[in-house]
Order: sequence, then structure tokens, then C-alpha cells
Amino acid sequence: MSHLLAEHHFVTVASYRLLTLRDQDCDAGVNADHAIDEAAENIAASTGYELYINCAQDLFAITVRIAIWDDEPSIEQQGRTQTGRILTLICPTGELVLDSPTGEALALELPSGSGTYAISVRDEGRTEAIVLRQNVLKQTDTPAGEDLHTAAQRYGGIERYTIDMWRTGR
Repeated sequence: MSHLLAEHHFVTVASYRLLTLRDQDCDAGVNADHAIDEAAENIAASTGYELYINCAQDLFAITVRIAIWDDEPSIEQQGRTQTGRILTLICPTGELVLDSPTGEALALELPSGSGTYAISVRDEGRTEAIVLRQNVLKQTDTPAGEDLHTAAQRYGGIERYTIDMWRTGR
């Protein structure tokens, strides 16, 4: 059985509907276009040096949970009902940055240190967030509708992502 080494929770707005996770020293964006296209089809993709998550909307804040394990967690430990794709992230320093284009960067440290990590991404609330976004945009267009800022605060966190990571090599 795997053991949870660390867990981080972030709330952020995904500028341009895109989140990235990378080592602080890996910022060249090599093969980014291909990974962004792949993430648009599969929600998440990796260049090996940067993980890309295509979010459903960029109006409401999203919640991101990053769970770092000592070994591959079971499906039950991850809270998944079926096995998803396993991606790879190379982390030369073990200092990660969760980022979004033109958004704020959030830092975290891997307790297992530098190395190669396997990653599984799970999403929740994407469909609900899309529907809410459409409804809010319709309502804010009317004189009696609530303002966009208030609506964005009210519905923040509907869309959620969990990134499970475990070290696979040095």
C-alpha cells in the first residue's frame, strides 16, 4: 500500500483555460504546442518537462489538489473508479511551479526530491462549471442580473483537479 507523503491545495483562476505544472528550472516550453493540443483532447498532457491541464472555463476559480505518494497509489487511494493515463514529469530540482499564462505562479517542494515522476490527473465538476459559466454570462447581460465578480466568487471551486504524483526514477 502506498503512503501519502504530502498534499497541497491551491485555488486559482486558469487564465486562457490552461494550468501547467513544471520544475522551476524547466521553463523552455519545448513541445508545448503539441502538449496543449493533446490536453485539449484528453484534459491533461505532458512534454516530459511540463504538465498541461486544459480547464473547462476561465471565469471561476478552480481547485487543484496535488498529492505526492511514495509509490503508485491504488485506484481506491486516488479516489478513481477506473485507471486513467499515466504521464511523466522530469523534476531536476524538486521545486515545482503551478502556473497559468498571465496568472500567478504557486510554488511547492517535492518531499521525495528531484527525479522523474509519474502523474495521474483526475477532474471533477467540468460539466457543471461549463453550464454555470453559460448561465452566469447570460444573467450578467441583463440589467437585473448579478455582477460578474460576485458570480465568479460564488461559483469558485466547482471545477476541481487532483494531480497524483509518485517518483519513478532519479
